[in-house]
Amino acid sequence: MSRFTARFYPEAWVRNNAVEVDAEGPQEWDCTVFASTAENTEYLEDMRTWFSEHDGWVLDADDVFKNDPAAPQWVREWRWPFTIKVREEKESIA
Repeated sequence: MSRFTARFYPEAWVRNNAVEVDAEGPQEWDCTVFASTAENTEYLEDMRTWFSEHDGWVLDADDVFKNDPAAPQWVREWRWPFTIKVREEKESIA
């Protein structure tokens, strides 16, 4: 079984460039339930195909995980630019 973690990077526009800014709360959350739906599992596989993983993180190019009910409220309400990455952690069976 796998666990999934999402990480939110809040950004603001500075001279027409999205620049990371200070977070208003927790930036990571357990998104296992949201990621485990058939639709989102397929989406993550597609993202792995299109984007290389960096340190195990996959870019959420369509910002799907911002709408995860488990995401912190401030993340779901963020109205500025942002980036979300998702990491899968495979649990080993002992």
